[in-house]
Amino acid sequence: MRTFYNIRHFILIPLFLLLASLVFAILYNDKISRIGLYLDQQSSLALSQYKSVYNSYDMVARSIFILVGSSELVKDVYRKTYATDSLELQNLYRKELYDLLYPRYAKFRELGLEQLHFHTKTNHSLLRFHKPDWYDDDLTDIRYSIKFTNQYQKFISGFELGRVVHGFRYVFPISDNNGIHLGSVETSISSDYFIQAIQKTFDSISTSFIVDKTMTEAHLFDDTNSKYQASSKI
Repeated sequence: MRTFYNIRHFILIPLFLLLASLVFAILYNDKISRIGLYLDQQSSLALSQYKSVYNSYDMVARSIFILVGSSELVKDVYRKTYATDSLELQNLYRKELYDLLYPRYAKFRELGLEQLHFHTKTNHSLLRFHKPDWYDDDLTDIRYSIKFTNQYQKFISGFELGRVVHGFRYVFPISDNNGIHLGSVETSISSDYFIQAIQKTFDSISTSFIVDKTMTEAHLFDDTNSKYQASSKI
């Protein structure tokens, strides 16, 4: 009898452990599957929310370009600037462009657009409406989007770090009526405003931006780098 009892326990204990392991594995895999499904759903929702806000500003940027980029007065400023080596005259034309478009720029800012920035065809800053005293710096190695647009004369958009702040850029080529490339112009929305737009539209989502510190140190003007602070979330 004792021998039978020992044999039964010898069989039942491993069988119990095997069944327990199977149940645990099934429950664990089910949990992992549910977590993965939840994360996929949240990722899809976040992407949909991101695209909704991004595309709305894309349409605003394109509308602004129709008003600004097609202006014959803007194109005339480019032609006059290229026609002289006089810094005094170039500054005069810069002010002419600023005075011409500043009222519209003020309206653009009400829509959440941070910048209106004109560039020469050699990727130099022609006029920053947000920083009009900062101009003529070479952006070739700083701003890929500007280099791309002037090289290929094509529109480009996306998230990019600049000299003053990071944000979502919409960069358009400018050509005269004969198709001769003159330069480029961009509008942009800061990441802070973009976050506010997402949170205002979709109040269930929490959003923040994390930028590589080495990139800010390499790109930003010295007196704008102080806007950033080390993240405590990593």
